[in-house]
Amino acid sequence: MYLCSANKKMLKAKSDENFKAIDILIASKTYSVAVHCAYYSSLQLVMHYVLSYAVKSEDIDEFINNTKNGVSSHNTYINKIMNEVKRVDAKAGVDIYKALNSFKAKRNSADYELNEIKEEDAKKSHDFAKQINNFLINFFNDGKITNISTRIV
Repeated sequence: MYLCSANKKMLKAKSDENFKAIDILIASKTYSVAVHCAYYSSLQLVMHYVLSYAVKSEDIDEFINNTKNGVSSHNTYINKIMNEVKRVDAKAGVDIYKALNSFKAKRNSADYELNEIKEEDAKKSHDFAKQINNFLINFFNDGKITNISTRIV
């Protein structure tokens, strides 16, 4: 199964859909789902850029199959994006790694822990997704390194 350009773009489209859903979910007071969508907006954008820039076209199928074996696919993509960014800027690579792992922990908390997710949590997740997504877009489309918080508060 060769992942064509259209399929890579589908990941970007899914990222955009998840991002647009955040405001709707906050308005409907479904805060934990808003956190979930915020995280997946960023993760799907990571996946898009990893498959578009960090993995050779002929190696994509093998890379995708390897993400299904053992280690969390989220960790595989996060590590790959970190390494790709580190090739240009070591600190920015570490920062995106920390930011994505912090966001993953917040999403895990929203999805699996018995705690209340409040409107403020959902809004912070929205802002964090916007920051991460803008970092990725600026880096891969314009070659710019922008500041990024390393953890969601």
